[in-house]
Amino acid sequence: MKAKYLGESWGISLTKNKIYECLGFSEHGFIRILDDTNEPYYYTPEIFEIIDDDESEELRPMYKIIHLLEIMRNGLVDEDVNEHELSSEIEDYIHNNFLDIYKENHEIAIFFNDEVLDICEQTEPGLEGTKFWKEIVDAYNNIIQILEEKNNVKA
Repeated sequence: MKAKYLGESWGISLTKNKIYECLGFSEHGFIRILDDTNEPYYYTPEIFEIIDDDESEELRPMYKIIHLLEIMRNGLVDEDVNEHELSSEIEDYIHNNFLDIYKENHEIAIFFNDEVLDICEQTEPGLEGTKFWKEIVDAYNNIIQILEEKNNVKA
């Protein structure tokens, strides 16, 4: 598989618009690239575009799901984020990316749609003070569990 680097040239490791050999993905979704140092390193996948994909659908990482998990995790650890801000960000992301999430994993997409969106709707004006934080932690853990069972790996 080949991937094009989309960012600015970075030190001696990556060159803007250069095409690199992709050696696979980590269990956490990072892309393994043979970079300009001729050594394999893991990078965040958002800075690359897959241009030659010889892998099957089953081996592709779940970019949208992983990104949503990062939004959830970051919101949970950031003490400055209130529940309405986090729920709005999660809700918007699910609405804007649902079809891609569904393509990545049907079971998780349905869980996001049926469970996580319901949790987020509890934070709308007039409904504050619910069990949002506990429920979003539980939802996050449920998604991790689904991923672990599907891939037989520990996240």
